[in-house]
Amino acid sequence: MILRKDEEYLLDLIGRETITLTGFLNARQRFIIKELAAREPDLECAEFSLEGQILENTRILLYPTYYQMTPEFDDFKVALMEIVYPSKFAEINHRSITGAILNSGIKPEILGDIFTDGERWQVLIAAEMAEYLKNSLNHVGKVKISLKKIPFSDKINPIYTYKSDVITVSSVRLDNVIANAYKLSRSLAKEMVLGSLAKVNHAVMTNPNFAVSEGDVLSVRGYGRIKVGKVAGATKRDNIRLNIEKTKTK
Repeated sequence: MILRKDEEYLLDLIGRETITLTGFLNARQRFIIKELAAREPDLECAEFSLEGQILENTRILLYPTYYQMTPEFDDFKVALMEIVYPSKFAEINHRSITGAILNSGIKPEILGDIFTDGERWQVLIAAEMAEYLKNSLNHVGKVKISLKKIPFSDKINPIYTYKSDVITVSSVRLDNVIANAYKLSRSLAKEMVLGSLAKVNHAVMTNPNFAVSEGDVLSVRGYGRIKVGKVAGATKRDNIRLNIEKTKTK
């Protein structure tokens, strides 16, 4: 397994002779952790989940086998918070919520998924930072808001806008995947990446040659998100058929 430079820290989480709770990890990071843990005979791992819900980002609990523990819901220390705002007079969105939370001093690994049912908005957050966020975040953009911690029994049923697709690409370069996913010219996709309009796993990526992998989440300002899936095979011309899930274009 070849790790990217920003993923090498995951190696430090393996081999500790104690219980380790990760921050929120994306699908690729979780895949890496599970692969590394599987190579350690005395290490177990468990993943936080919500019944009937596919999470883009979640926490993993690593623990030595000799602890003989069965991880429980509360062991993952995840809090559910609802954003209270004047929904009849103002609008907020996923991007503005993410930006407001990160600008409050919260690190990306503290923030989990953001849900909406079209009107209400809820956020998964590392429980240890819930009180800090509640006290420090009072605006999303220009909209005045407040946060309240709620029980998971009050979680909304979110609206999903992803649709599955299979694209054909000559390579898994970032600009190439974006161009094919949203039917853009390669030159425009490259300009968007160079112009800091694209993110990989929530971090700005300005290298159009960056090779995407299964589990990566790409986002393109003004277009939406792309979840990179498994390679579906090759064409007769040796192009790559790639499974993706994407949000609707603007």
